[in-house]
Amino acid sequence: MNTGTNNFNERKFNKYLLWFIISAIFILAALPVKKMPGAGFSDKVNHIMAFFVLSIFALLAYPGMYLRSGLWLMLYGILIEIVQ
Repeated sequence: MNTGTNNFNERKFNKYLLWFIISAIFILAALPVKKMPGAGFSDKVNHIMAFFVLSIFALLAYPGMYLRSGLWLMLYGILIEIVQ
């Protein structure tokens, strides 16, 4: 039963969370690093896992925008590669 006292907006929260994660990843990717710590997987597997998580958050924040979310994440990946 919703009494109207709960002002929590899940989609808005997901949008803020998505943009926080995107910003954090961009900052971490842009920082100069002498040696990357190993995560036990290849670099490609790490990228696949990271973009899988980003895709889930993008679809939670912007439901129904599958193609648009995918295209924006692809452009984001290209931007990260250019900055690096």
